[in-house]
Amino acid sequence: MYFARECSKLMLRFFKEIYLTAFLIFLRISGWAPPINAAMSVGVITVIEFWFLIGGEGLIETFGGTRSLLQIPKLAAVVAFMGLYAANYYPLVICEYGVTFEREFSHFKKSKKVLLLTTSMVLMLAAIGFFLYSAFIHRRFIGVNKP
Repeated sequence: MYFARECSKLMLRFFKEIYLTAFLIFLRISGWAPPINAAMSVGVITVIEFWFLIGGEGLIETFGGTRSLLQIPKLAAVVAFMGLYAANYYPLVICEYGVTFEREFSHFKKSKKVLLLTTSMVLMLAAIGFFLYSAFIHRRFIGVNKP
């Protein structure tokens, strides 16, 4: 039981570090002023998460045979996006977990840096790829791409 608990703690810490590394990537590559830079980084992460959620919802709709889930008003989608943005902004910027991690990241071993950067990039690209794949499947399901 102790071993399982410790493994789950390590996995949760690893996933937290991957999430913080995604913030770090966008924080370091953008050239804005620091407060705008942090907000833009959170925005990019939120867009990727939102695409992943929409992709999952589209596949559920496609394979579940329903058409009601994506038929939400645009205002509701904007409110949901802003809620997700706030849920990301609070721990990363207000509680300063992202900013603190950015300072700590330079002191990590090179192997840990490479592992975190690679894993974070692969997961972000996988989320984007999942969204694009589900959009393709959904469009074929509703008859948009039929020859």
